[in-house]
Formats: sequence, C-alpha cells, structure tokens
Amino acid sequence: MAMEVGAGLRLGAFQLNFQYGKGLNDHKSYRSQGDFKTIQNKYTFGVSYMFSAE
Repeated sequence: MAMEVGAGLRLGAFQLNFQYGKGLNDHKSYRSQGDFKTIQNKYTFGVSYMFSAE
C-alpha cells in the first residue's frame, strides 16, 4: 500500500510533472531474512512536449 501525490505545470507546449510515492507498509518481517531493508519511496520527474496538428 502506498500514498502518492503529484502535480503538473504546463508552460506553452511544455509540461513539467512531479510525483512522490510513500510506502505505507511495515516491512520489519523482511529484516530477519538478510542484511537489507526495503524502501518504497519514489520520486518521479517528467518533461513533456506537445505537438499540434494545427
């Protein structure tokens, strides 16, 4: 399970996007299986360009 939030901004033909996702699960049970931990946080950035057929 995760919580995600995002936003976008359009400037003419360009669009900038940002999204953040935060993992909400408790992953303590995985620690006993090895020396690693799970991180479920992610950042996403995007740039788009819109082509017009006009």
